[in-house]
Amino acid sequence: MIEVKRGARQFVWVITTAVTLLFAQHTLAAGTLAGVTVANQAQVDYEVAAVAQELILSDPLGNSIPGAGSGADTTDFLVDNRVDFTIVEFGLIGATSVFPGQDDAVTTFQLTNTGNETQDYALAAANLGIGVIVNGNTDTVDMGGVEVYSDTDGSLDFSVADLTFVDELDPDLSILIFIVADAGLALLDLDVANVELTATTHDSGTIGTLDALTTDDSAIPDSTTTVEVVFADDGLGAVGDGIETQRDGYIVSSAALTITKTSAVLSDPFNLAVNPKAIPGAVVEYTITVQNNGAVDADQVAITDVLDASLTILLGQYAGEDVEIDLGGGTTVTTCTLDAADADGDGCGIAGATLTIDPVGGLTVGILATNNPGVIKFQATIN
Repeated sequence: MIEVKRGARQFVWVITTAVTLLFAQHTLAAGTLAGVTVANQAQVDYEVAAVAQELILSDPLGNSIPGAGSGADTTDFLVDNRVDFTIVEFGLIGATSVFPGQDDAVTTFQLTNTGNETQDYALAAANLGIGVIVNGNTDTVDMGGVEVYSDTDGSLDFSVADLTFVDELDPDLSILIFIVADAGLALLDLDVANVELTATTHDSGTIGTLDALTTDDSAIPDSTTTVEVVFADDGLGAVGDGIETQRDGYIVSSAALTITKTSAVLSDPFNLAVNPKAIPGAVVEYTITVQNNGAVDADQVAITDVLDASLTILLGQYAGEDVEIDLGGGTTVTTCTLDAADADGDGCGIAGATLTIDPVGGLTVGILATNNPGVIKFQATIN
């Protein structure tokens, strides 16, 4: 209430405010819902010669008829649509770990409608360029089959029921967004594939359908009888364009195997074991070393070696067995027998000139731990 005294007359202006809700109202981060009618009406009380007069209510066109029943109208306007939303990483913060050959690897974001109107959002996802840095990780490769989905069914996980856009997201509510991609078999340990999510604001209204693109009305005069749109977003993209972007990435965790094969002459028919030479009749020992320098263990490790025609495999050279295997790291050295097609099931076999050491035996369960080399030895004579 504001009181103004002027001579013998006393004027009292009383301004009241009423809000008529066209939708159910609740507390919002961005304020009153778009489309709500805000109705205001003022009244003036006064006296003439110390005699109180009837109040006069305001009207948008002016009113001078005294009394509460004068028919004067409220001054109304519709609350406009403040388009605003955010996208952040959700769950695991940082690059998502994948392995070569993995399909449907998911990285997750959260989109929150911080505006004051229900909106749809178009979604797009893409690989970023080689060399682009996200969260300290420099992009080196691309993911395959990059797609994007919203958590339409509310399962908090990617599923075939999810839509490729955000449908009817109410103010102050959030939804998970999934970028889904495939890691190719050619990817290597510590490769990085960075991706970008883009969401563009669309109108709402039709459930299950991406409605029309929302347009900004900042360039036109305000109307009290229509709901205008103001883009107020200010994320990674341009300020006030109704578009938000966010970035994340994948990092490959894999075994990184290095295989080395060396030979040493152990003896020959003339020099025996003293400075032996690689002459016919000499005995040669081959050493195959497999080193895993990757982030994870390699499993189902199998070795295949096709012997040159000038060699003949020697049997029984290692405590009566044909092949010596040392997995290192304190693991007991084991041996196995080279028999046709690994008939005894110890993991070592020979077929013609092809020697195999497979996961059945040989490298025990076929697992080669990180930084734990496997060493295989066998001997042959030079024909």
